[in-house]
Amino acid sequence: MVFLTNEYQFGKVMAGEQVKYTFIVSNAGDQPLIISNVAPGCHCTTAGNWAHQVEPGQTGEIPIKFDSGSFRGDVTKTITVTSNSKLQPNQTLILRGSVRKAIEISPQFAYMVVMPDAPSNSTTVVHITDQLDEPITLSDPTSATRSFKAELKTVKPGKEFELTITTVPPLAPGNNSGTISIHTSLTNMPVLTVTVNAMVQPSIAVTPPQIALLPQINGWLTNRITITANGSKTLALSDLEVSDKKISVEMQETTPGRVFQIAAVFPPGYQVAPGQDVHVSVKSNNPEQPVIVVPVRQYPRQPVMSAPLVRPRSMSQNPPPVPTIAHP
Repeated sequence: MVFLTNEYQFGKVMAGEQVKYTFIVSNAGDQPLIISNVAPGCHCTTAGNWAHQVEPGQTGEIPIKFDSGSFRGDVTKTITVTSNSKLQPNQTLILRGSVRKAIEISPQFAYMVVMPDAPSNSTTVVHITDQLDEPITLSDPTSATRSFKAELKTVKPGKEFELTITTVPPLAPGNNSGTISIHTSLTNMPVLTVTVNAMVQPSIAVTPPQIALLPQINGWLTNRITITANGSKTLALSDLEVSDKKISVEMQETTPGRVFQIAAVFPPGYQVAPGQDVHVSVKSNNPEQPVIVVPVRQYPRQPVMSAPLVRPRSMSQNPPPVPTIAHP
């Protein structure tokens, strides 16, 4: 099995274009060449109806098609051809090239971190670049949710644009997501979609939110809790307490007004009794969270599975008679 070439370089294509190439295979032996399988390396590459049998001295075709829709940048695709060739039953064909998008969006996913008492709405800028030879036209952006608004600015007519995305309060605590849509003048890419996420930070972050203990504590165990003030206001903590006096707690202000660390020390053999409420609490000057409570949980012990008792087999009071052996 001899190929005219084992590699095809398709150069540069736009994302969405289909690359088609037909590899030519020759039979350099003296018996019929049977091509039993043509296996591309991924679903984006497919093989057409190839020549399953090639007579000695003859040639056959193996058509290959690559869909570039979900790719960008340099691409290498492999296809494994299996035959009855004794010298090389498996040979590899290669497609190599570069895929670029007609419109480049950077970043594709816009991400913002929103502080709890930010003086103004958070914004981020997405750059849109036309990589085609002809200029494009973009419409005004629309937001799928009320949490965001967007404004489009032309940097270079028909070629470069800036999309400014702004949060619209009130935002829910945690992650807020949405999409911004822009219609284009391209028939093969009529709509551009930009995904945006805004993470609203809590005014006070507690890490971890709870203390989780193993079922059995064999030695002294120290768990640390970090309390951080995310807003512009300084944080003051006081009156550190623990509901179970068997646990000792200590607090240290590592960054004045910003970061605190609480150490909770558990003695060997400590157990949280069923139904017992164990927690560490501390007061703060934040009116939104005047008391910070960190619960203590302990994983239950797994029951020990005992081996089932095996009863001894009872002996019959009347054992069966010993069979007699007949002699010839």
